[in-house]
Amino acid sequence: MTARPGPTGRLARTSSVFVAFAAVHAFSLALLPRIMAGETYGDVNLYRHWAFHGFSEGIWLGVDDTWVYPAGAMLPMIVAGLFGRPAYLLAWFLLCVVLDLAAVLALLDSSAVRYGWQAARLWLSSTAILAPVAFSRVDGITGPLVVVGLVVAAAYPMLASSVLSLATWIKVWPAPGSTPWNSAAPSRRPWPRR
Repeated sequence: MTARPGPTGRLARTSSVFVAFAAVHAFSLALLPRIMAGETYGDVNLYRHWAFHGFSEGIWLGVDDTWVYPAGAMLPMIVAGLFGRPAYLLAWFLLCVVLDLAAVLALLDSSAVRYGWQAARLWLSSTAILAPVAFSRVDGITGPLVVVGLVVAAAYPMLASSVLSLATWIKVWPAPGSTPWNSAAPSRRPWPRR
C-alpha cells in the first residue's frame, strides 16, 4: 500500500497542473494577431455570423428558424457577441478558458475523484492534442461543462443534472436522417455553407 502524499507533494502536483494549464492555453499568443484584427477562425466565424444576424435581424436560429444545434447553443454565441464584433474571438476564447479552468478545478478539488490531478492532466493533454479545434467549436464550451457535471454528480446530483442538461441543450449530435437537409425535400439554410 502506498502512502498518501503530504502537503508538499499535493502542492507540487497541483502546481504542475496549473503550469500545464498555462502552457496549453498559451497558444492564444499565436492567435493574438487575429484577435487584435477582429478576425475569427474555424467555426467561430459562423458563430459570430449567427449571433450578429440575430442581433441585427431579430431572428434567432434554433428559436425562430431551424438549425443544426439545439436552441441553447446560441447562448455562448450571444455571450461572446455582447463584447462586440471585433472582440468576438477573444470573448469566445476567454469563455472556453474559464470553462476549462472550472473543469480542472472540479477535478482537483473533488473528493469523488481519487486521482484528480491525473485526470486534470489527462483533460489538459486532450485539450493540447486538439489544439485550436478545442476552442473553435461549441465542443469547447460543452466539454468542460460535462466534466464538471460528471465530477459533481455524486455529491450534488441536482447541480450535476442542471449542468449536464445545459451542456445537452448547447450541443447534441442529431440522429442520422433527423436534420431537414438530409431529407429529399430541399430546405433553406439561414447560414452560409461550409
